Amino acid sequence: MEVNSRNASTMLVDMMYIMNVYRKDHTRMTRVGQAVELPGVTTLRYTAPRERVLFAEMRNANPFFHLMESIWIIAGREDVEFIGYFLNNIKLYSDDGIKFNASYGNRMRSHFGMDQLTEVVKHLENSFRSRQAVIQLWDPNDINKDTKDRACNLNLVFSIPEGKVNLTVFNRSNDVWFGAVGANAVQFSQIQEVVAIAMGLEMGDYYQVSNNMHMYLELYPQANYAMEVPVRVKDNRYATESLKPYRLNTECNLTGLAWIDEFTRCCNEFCDDPFGDRVYPLAYFNDVIVPMAMAFKHHKEHNLIEEIHSMNRVKADDWRIAGKEWLNRRLAAKRAKLNDGTTGSES
Repeated sequence: MEVNSRNASTMLVDMMYIMNVYRKDHTRMTRVGQAVELPGVTTLRYTAPRERVLFAEMRNANPFFHLMESIWIIAGREDVEFIGYFLNNIKLYSDDGIKFNASYGNRMRSHFGMDQLTEVVKHLENSFRSRQAVIQLWDPNDINKDTKDRACNLNLVFSIPEGKVNLTVFNRSNDVWFGAVGANAVQFSQIQEVVAIAMGLEMGDYYQVSNNMHMYLELYPQANYAMEVPVRVKDNRYATESLKPYRLNTECNLTGLAWIDEFTRCCNEFCDDPFGDRVYPLAYFNDVIVPMAMAFKHHKEHNLIEEIHSMNRVKADDWRIAGKEWLNRRLAAKRAKLNDGTTGSES
């Protein structure tokens, strides 16, 4: 099955509808409860992968985690400390509380004794039509390893069929709610954009090919949406609100390995000290990454005034809007909980 959609938000609505169609005859018991499993191999095709921010209120995706995880991955990191700050539950997947076994960034940048990201760019520069530009994420040793963390995404294949950089990600097992149309759409489209910038080209399509595409029905309450046919409305807010994704190389003319080196350096400096007083050489960090991180920090510290101030500094419309909406939902939920515990729920 191939599902074609424009971006993450429209893909989520499409996949919720498909999961409902298959729910009756394709619900299976798994080790973590019931799940709808699509038959055969599923391919998700995003025609505008830079529109990576997931706005769907029903999903309530944490845009701060999605954005910071992509930076952490490109930096080549495997440490728990940085990414655990933005999503506490992710720490449960670390074997020792210090690092992750199958961090995509570490697998991509150093685990196999080479920086696969830079090697792919060099390979494509020497062989523009190559079909061998592959980044490996799965380690064969994981199959028998005692670990909580095995790579779900196996490898990344880059190609330039029509003068644009396409990316195909092959996946062994994919949860549509949290994985495929959540974190993965952000993580891998940013890696795709890094390669496209290095090549001096535009991004093409992003494909995610899953051997097992599923939707858990009991693991988290939101999955109940899979039981209902979604309302078919205009879900592409990039179109309805004329949002333009903020390019990773805004105000930067670097290409090739120099671009990757500079972007990687900024990613690592940020992960080492996300709240430090630093001006980065890349506008993307000053205009998007740093104010988003600071807003989340102020949110955790219950400093609403500074949280709002930081969010207003975010120059990427899509991340700013998604961030504000997520924070507002959190605030509304907190107030509702306080009302329930004191004066009761409002009618």
